[in-house]
Amino acid sequence: MRIARCEDLVSEEQINEIFECLFSCTEVNKAEVQEFDLTKINYCTKDPDHLKFIPADKFCIHDILKPYQEKETFDFIKVCSDLTVRVYVPTISPNRPIYQPGTQVKYSACEDRGKNNPYTGTGIITDVFRVESYGKVCHCPNCISSETCKQICAEIWVDTAVHVVFDDFEAKNTSCRLFFENEKSPLHVIQGQNVIDSDVRRDCCTLICSTCDKNLVSDLKDKLVVARKLKRCIYNLVDKPLPGEKMFVIISHPHGTPKHISVGSLVDKYEHENVFTQQFYNTPTCPGTSGAPVLIFGYKGWYSGFNHSGTDMDGKVNYSTIGFDHLSHPGNESLVKQSYGKQKTVFIFEAEPYLKDDWSEKSSQDSQN
Repeated sequence: MRIARCEDLVSEEQINEIFECLFSCTEVNKAEVQEFDLTKINYCTKDPDHLKFIPADKFCIHDILKPYQEKETFDFIKVCSDLTVRVYVPTISPNRPIYQPGTQVKYSACEDRGKNNPYTGTGIITDVFRVESYGKVCHCPNCISSETCKQICAEIWVDTAVHVVFDDFEAKNTSCRLFFENEKSPLHVIQGQNVIDSDVRRDCCTLICSTCDKNLVSDLKDKLVVARKLKRCIYNLVDKPLPGEKMFVIISHPHGTPKHISVGSLVDKYEHENVFTQQFYNTPTCPGTSGAPVLIFGYKGWYSGFNHSGTDMDGKVNYSTIGFDHLSHPGNESLVKQSYGKQKTVFIFEAEPYLKDDWSEKSSQDSQN
């Protein structure tokens, strides 16, 4: 592991502590009573007042760090917010390991293996596929409450942390709530079915969900196209890394509440295997933020695969899953694709958007392989 150090922002003692506690201080939220007002959750030991969490529906361009207050940046954050979902996991898989592989660090939720002990996290929708002749009945809330269930028409792929949704056992019982921005938000829920690209070491996975709602799928497809165009525009405009702070934006459902956006900056960055990097930042997070998308601004080039993973023991420095950024590894694109072993294209990975005007089509068998 090679360290790419930022200017004296973190001490050697903090670095050692961070590595000792990696994956032990994850930030899933124990789902108990639904609370809609984050400021009322004063029992939180990490951030009792939550003043730096901005409700997504009240987020404005002035909440962005000054060097980045551009319309394209604001629009990109907002469309990524639209694609961010709350992940609800009711049952813990009996297959979770006791320890993080290669360490004596307890794995997240290992003490609850096989139990009905619900918790919430966050994820982001990264792809939509139309599925023809799927033959399976939809199990969304509308279909369950209806006398006639519709057939599944599409798969929706959600990137999150693997400690949020560990395997197919958990995925089949998991649901994702979309567009949850306030107490009056309509109920849009998609049902999980399995996971792919699960990597415990990098703490990332993709949850495959299903839906029968064609209007929802069309809306998500349009938002994905906009997100890719905006990201390409933003990073093509940067001729060289911007001086000063690199802005880190996280969109999440802290404590299972409606969607919030928090803004911070880079603390440090670590390189893994000369291919991947892991980001450390001071952007506010709380239980329920695990799996949330981490948006990075100020680099030349692009990045992919960063979701929120956890925090240090003092709750002062937060860290991402292990992903890839072009700035740290220029020219390694083909190696990265091989390392990912992707059944899918990483969110906004390509220079051009790969989701065209027509829905991408695939068979149900493809997602199972």
